[in-house]
Amino acid sequence: LPAKTDEFIWVLDASSGIVFKVEVPANFPEDAQTEDYEDFLEANLPNDIRLKDCDWMIGIGGVVTIHRDRYHLGF
Repeated sequence: LPAKTDEFIWVLDASSGIVFKVEVPANFPEDAQTEDYEDFLEANLPNDIRLKDCDWMIGIGGVVTIHRDRYHLGF
């Protein structure tokens, strides 16, 4: 399915620590409810990933990488 160019569902699998970026199809309803997104994710996540172990959010495709040379230790 063609994807929307700027909308993704970011999924964090808590059991493995893996983050997935799932493309939202272009024909996905604009007025979709939470249940619609959950059904879509359950149908499109890898077989060994359970949605109940995941946190997810809808966002854009941009990613910002933060690199720190020194960590703040509180003193």
